[in-house]
Amino acid sequence: MKIYWSPKNIPELAGLDAAAQKSLMRQAVQEGRKRLGTQFILTRVLMIGLGGMLLLMLLSNVLQGFIGGAVAGGLIGLAIALFLQTPCIDAGREWLREQGHPKA
Repeated sequence: MKIYWSPKNIPELAGLDAAAQKSLMRQAVQEGRKRLGTQFILTRVLMIGLGGMLLLMLLSNVLQGFIGGAVAGGLIGLAIALFLQTPCIDAGREWLREQGHPKA
């Protein structure tokens, strides 16, 4: 599984200027969310939210203060990228290909 950290990581956007890449990435994520459906998105958000709360409770006992919060925040951000953003972009890449991207 590949994580798309920025528009530059999406092959269908190669060769476009930064502003066009950013705009098309935003549109692709929105289209991907539509294609995946509300139930998929809400299930993933709930899963990440509950996991994040559990992680914060566990780490607050192990790692006190700022370090525990930083580690938990980083892990929650990674979970969002892996389980929510990446599937949305994968579905949005289909839409980009339907729109004729990458433009040769």
